Amino acid sequence: MDRHDARRIRKPKPKRLAKLRRILQSIKIDNMTPEILQATKEMIAAHNVPTKGRLLEFGSYNVNGTQRVNFPEYEYIGVDIESGSCVDIVGDVTDAVQIKRELESLSLRSFWGYDVVVSCETLEHVPIFWKALQTISMFCKDGGHILLS
Repeated sequence: MDRHDARRIRKPKPKRLAKLRRILQSIKIDNMTPEILQATKEMIAAHNVPTKGRLLEFGSYNVNGTQRVNFPEYEYIGVDIESGSCVDIVGDVTDAVQIKRELESLSLRSFWGYDVVVSCETLEHVPIFWKALQTISMFCKDGGHILLS
């Protein structure tokens, strides 16, 4: 893509983004299936993910399953856009500053450098998913693991 092509790409208008966000937030899909939990177990084994450490999960609200069960020995922090089961912090995955502030309020020894950052069945609900990916990578330590589905 050259600079002329880049000029043709328009950012969505704020009103359109707000409408899309309202629509996406109104959709409740029960996506955490046993197959996804099993696939995560297989990824953990295949990539030598440590059995203990610090884990941050984005999209942790327990609708019909949570990744928390795959990491029983971890210091686990769950983040979701709404409060509920398995949610320690209510926050938007696209807002790293807000997540950092919330982690600081928990008086954790460090809010950066998680051994594992997980986001399963979440990114398809985030209109600006690239910002979510930036946040996810920001909180993962060098040499850490990011698990996405």
